[in-house]
Amino acid sequence: MIDKIDKVKKLLEKLPVDYADIRIVKGPFTSLSIRDGKVVEVVESSNFGMGIRVLYSGSFGFASTNRDDELERTAEKALKLARTAEGKVKLSCEKTYTERVEFKVRKNPKDFALVDKIKKLFSVESRAKQKCIKNTSVSYTDACAEKFFLNSQGSEIIQKQTMTYMGIAAVAAREGIMQEGYEVLGAIGGMDALDDAEIKAERAAERAVKLLDAKTPKGGNFCCVIDGKLAGVLAHEAVGHASEADLVLANNSALSNKTGEKIGTNHVNIVDDATINAFGSFAYDDDGVPGQKKYLMKNGILNSFLHSRDTGFSCC
Repeated sequence: MIDKIDKVKKLLEKLPVDYADIRIVKGPFTSLSIRDGKVVEVVESSNFGMGIRVLYSGSFGFASTNRDDELERTAEKALKLARTAEGKVKLSCEKTYTERVEFKVRKNPKDFALVDKIKKLFSVESRAKQKCIKNTSVSYTDACAEKFFLNSQGSEIIQKQTMTYMGIAAVAAREGIMQEGYEVLGAIGGMDALDDAEIKAERAAERAVKLLDAKTPKGGNFCCVIDGKLAGVLAHEAVGHASEADLVLANNSALSNKTGEKIGTNHVNIVDDATINAFGSFAYDDDGVPGQKKYLMKNGILNSFLHSRDTGFSCC
């Protein structure tokens, strides 16, 4: 793909638009799964996807393809779509960047044979097979993605990123009652993210078995202590989605027009951080803007929203 960057640049220069960007993602991936001691999926393949977005007289047009020989055709389609609509889109002013970023990986999945990855899955599943456990399953995915972003303002960003993921499920059954325990591991990184997978499998099984004796709680308002995972889910659902600036601007969010207002206790801080090297992390986003750490809520006060370049301009 590197050898085609000059071709992409020339296309961006000649497009009769106010703004254009091209995103390309390519790279190999592996997907495996086992269930009850049997392999049920083995996939080794490669991804390629290209998306072209143009801004013409205030309207966006977007087209995509999974073929690397359809650059001009996809650009023409995006331009045609932009010309059929009327809009008032304006983009926030951002710096341009020319950079190549590669996330370091200690145990690169590409250095492990397929048979060794499958052995790892069986090792993990075996630790979930405890008393009362009737069904077990383990799924695995790795992907080595190379992401290209170029725009008509001069940005040229290449990011190489490796992702590794594993999901572990254990189903317990007793006297007609069934319960499931589930654990997830993974990171923007390599196979070292799965070092504790066997321990996680035991936890999934233990949780499923304990749930067989769980009682239905009484309804009502109670003080409770929650772990970090549940706190993250609550923050994500109650504040994260409501902080999406496109919803805020359309008055489809409970947080519309509440910037600077106190909406929680002084103890509540909610941060959107793209720099912590976990799922969702990135060096640059899909607008070519560097990843940042931003407080959505600080000391209970609504501080900021989640923006793209078009919503960023609207909220300036």
